[in-house]
Amino acid sequence: MRTVHCVTVTHGPSTTVAAMLESLSRTTRGLGREVSVTVVVQPDASGATASSELAPFAGWVDVVEPGANLGFGPANNLGASRSDSDAIAFLNPDLELVEGWLEPLVSALTENDRVAVAAPPLLTPEGHLEEAGASVDSDGLTIGIGGERSDVSYADAMRDRDVTYASAACWLVRRSAFEAVDGFDPAFVPAYYEDVDLALRLADAGQRCRLVTDRPVVHHHRGPDAGRAEIAERSRRLFIDRWGSRLSQV
Repeated sequence: MRTVHCVTVTHGPSTTVAAMLESLSRTTRGLGREVSVTVVVQPDASGATASSELAPFAGWVDVVEPGANLGFGPANNLGASRSDSDAIAFLNPDLELVEGWLEPLVSALTENDRVAVAAPPLLTPEGHLEEAGASVDSDGLTIGIGGERSDVSYADAMRDRDVTYASAACWLVRRSAFEAVDGFDPAFVPAYYEDVDLALRLADAGQRCRLVTDRPVVHHHRGPDAGRAEIAERSRRLFIDRWGSRLSQV
């Protein structure tokens, strides 16, 4: 697995994407593998984008501006299509990547061809565990394992293991597996639940999602406002319509 294509999607102006790209450049330089980057730049409701934040990265980053908000899943699918790499790293623009984050994820995919997704734990900017993989209950509510809403201890959470899914804020995905299930489902546009839906579709295809704890990354995540909460609830209902019978048996 020599080639990795990194995909980031923005929505409107971003105060974090430049720092994320700087951390990506710093932590992948000199690895001895080919790493390419696409940023899909989507406008917000006012038409504003993150284009100016990307100016310092001209020539290194492939910037795609679709001219409309495609939604999280289709925009990531578009970014993934810009390369034929062995693996795709989906990276939220609010990540802070750390030295050594990529290689353990690559190893997880290389060592077992049934692992389709490898993900690291996510830390808060204060250094607390946000999630080490995630679970989903029969109501479709997702809980970050080891996070503040979880009853799993830090020691139990921070073990390499297969998980139902992990937040797509930071995923390394085997391209062949991703394409075999047609990527993220546009039914969840504009956002939310497309990652757990994809993880379950991969599981149905005999693939696994693996938590790799060697190098946690930092997630500068902000909580949902009322508008985003409404979008999340709409996606949760769609998710339950599709997967409710499966979840009720867990």
